[in-house]
Amino acid sequence: MNLYYNHIVDRLIKNIGITRKDLYNITRIESKRKFLAEINLLLAERRIIKEYGDGPDRFRYSPRVLKLYEYEKNIGFKTAEFQLFYFPNAVLEKELEYINNGTQPEGLEFELQIAGYQLKEKHKFFFECHNDIKLNFNKFNYYLWAEYLDPFFKPKESSRKNTTIIYIDNNRSFAIEFIKNIKEKYLPHSNWLLFASTVQAMSFLETKLEIRDSIDLIITENNEGLNGIEFIEAIRELKIELEKKYIHFSIPVMAFTKQAQDLSFLKKDSDFEDIFFHFLKSEELYLLGNVIGSASSPIFGATQN
Repeated sequence: MNLYYNHIVDRLIKNIGITRKDLYNITRIESKRKFLAEINLLLAERRIIKEYGDGPDRFRYSPRVLKLYEYEKNIGFKTAEFQLFYFPNAVLEKELEYINNGTQPEGLEFELQIAGYQLKEKHKFFFECHNDIKLNFNKFNYYLWAEYLDPFFKPKESSRKNTTIIYIDNNRSFAIEFIKNIKEKYLPHSNWLLFASTVQAMSFLETKLEIRDSIDLIITENNEGLNGIEFIEAIRELKIELEKKYIHFSIPVMAFTKQAQDLSFLKKDSDFEDIFFHFLKSEELYLLGNVIGSASSPIFGATQN
């Protein structure tokens, strides 16, 4: 149901930064007059805008796209980003039953580009039926955004090192399979250091931090054989001790539990002051994989100096 599909916009999205001459050539429109007429209509509808730069080809066309950001409800980590099928503001206002409260004269367009618009579960069918996505409002919050793609953006060569994760779990068979699945589906460029005991993990962590090697995330188990609470407290004590040596670090910690009642126990008894979160070990892989990816990213992840 591509009611608002436009072949020029589609080519702009797939060829970011293309010049007007090259755009005309790949659209295969029979005349420049017809091409410019379509461009002017898109500009009038604000489906695209004209961005100016330097050089002989001093401007490019910037297409407007709709995106949906997914955030895990409890800890607020961004877990996914979807590019959506395009709808004009008037259509979105009708489907969202949008009411401008008067605080923003631009209405929905302002919210989509500046603040994001939070979807409600009643909007689920509309967005799922027009896009190849599935939304889960029980576990995630969703925010709709609109933006004009930067036609002059030049991506820098990635210098990001592989993510390093310490994982403590006394169930080796589960841990190996879990690491394999996360690496295959969510974090292919990640190094996992698996330990069966918190004593071994703590000794390794202290050594790494003292030589200023970075760790991006720590995952610990909390069960009858492994006390995740004690390990988290030991990390806090290590942080205080290393600060005396002018070694400062902040590493997100994730705890696995087997039973739902353990979650409230962890929350109540842990005095860990940095980023700390916990999930049932039986939680679905999609959620765990994306949260681990977000937690170990530069935005939420570790800092060490």
